[in-house]
Amino acid sequence: MVDVSILERQEAENSLATFIYFLLLGCGALTPWNSLVSAVDFFSTLFSQYDVADAFAIANFSASLFFFLLQLKWFRCFQAKAYICLFLYFAVLSFPMYQAWRYTEPFQEASVDQALQFALLVGLVGVAGGAGAGLQTVFFSLSGQVGSTYTGAFMNGQAVAGLLTSTCRILSKVWFDDLPPFDALRTSSIIYFISSLVVVLLCTLSFFSLLRMPMVRQSRSHAQNLREDALDDEEREILVPEEGLPPPPPPASQDASVIDVFRKVHPSAIGVLFVFWLTISLFPGITTKIPCAGQDDRNWMPILLIAMYNVGDLAGRVAGGHLCYLLSERFLLSFAVLRVALIPLFLLLQRSPLVLAPFHNESAFLAVCLLAVSNGFAATIFLIKGQERVSTGPQRDTASTLLALCMTLGLTLGAVSAVPLNFLSA
Repeated sequence: MVDVSILERQEAENSLATFIYFLLLGCGALTPWNSLVSAVDFFSTLFSQYDVADAFAIANFSASLFFFLLQLKWFRCFQAKAYICLFLYFAVLSFPMYQAWRYTEPFQEASVDQALQFALLVGLVGVAGGAGAGLQTVFFSLSGQVGSTYTGAFMNGQAVAGLLTSTCRILSKVWFDDLPPFDALRTSSIIYFISSLVVVLLCTLSFFSLLRMPMVRQSRSHAQNLREDALDDEEREILVPEEGLPPPPPPASQDASVIDVFRKVHPSAIGVLFVFWLTISLFPGITTKIPCAGQDDRNWMPILLIAMYNVGDLAGRVAGGHLCYLLSERFLLSFAVLRVALIPLFLLLQRSPLVLAPFHNESAFLAVCLLAVSNGFAATIFLIKGQERVSTGPQRDTASTLLALCMTLGLTLGAVSAVPLNFLSA
């Protein structure tokens, strides 16, 4: 007879391993984009005649939205799509690392080589956006099939990706601040891309191992069974009509149209869209422009504010995963609307630092912390509740794609809204 305590310990170990794997999947899904954003200063100096930040944002978000829309109807192959997208991540990260390694000084004037290198870079950023959309759909759908705990783990992993990037930025500034400015940016960018390649490799190994975990295999098998349209023999006998009577309607299919699923998950979808819309309107644009009330010759203020955001976002996501069943979606929607009050506060901190003196710096860090914690907290709960509004199987896969699409749409709208807000803060 097998000892019950041994079985319980094995189950706990499998649950912990599955949690860690989903954490690494979330981290790997966002790390490449974070590394590209962190290297914007280097590429803005290398390609000084182009607006690198706007080009990156447009290429990434437009490709993400386009690929999310395609996935609602096509490209539903599960395992192959994940491996293809992970391979694209390796290709995308290798090229900018090659550029940082090759070019030891910025382009001095316009040239064909400069235009070609910039076009290739922006194109690969778009590829990264499409690959990220594919990975988010696969990983988010998989976590939804296994359970809300692992959806929370995936969301936490995305916050960990930002925290790792902030750590790299702080360390690179400490280590390379004595180098010439372009050399410091170049060396830091190489470190970003190498660390991102390592994270993507760990993400690939985690996905490979995760598919072999017992609970994941069981969840995928159950979802696959729900996709089968064929009826068993007993159901076929029930469908045989009696003589003289019309045939009864067939059993309800587990499959559902996009519109039907959206009707079920629209409160969560609208909520997560609004949360990320407001967050990206303020971060990183206005946030990184908040000045330091004091001497800051080495420009530490924006780096520390970004680090504060990443720490707060992770804390909010962890709290949201534990408290998701205690709060209603109606309350969360009201909470998301109240976050609009952060806009005038951030504009005040950016334009009039003396108004809150001598507590300007403390107020800035507190405001960023509120933005980050509320973002991670509300977004995690909306996504978990949205997935649980539908049954497992194809409905939950469609719901996961819709929720991820609304999240990306919120990011895109936030990037667009940041333009007039940055103009007001100028």
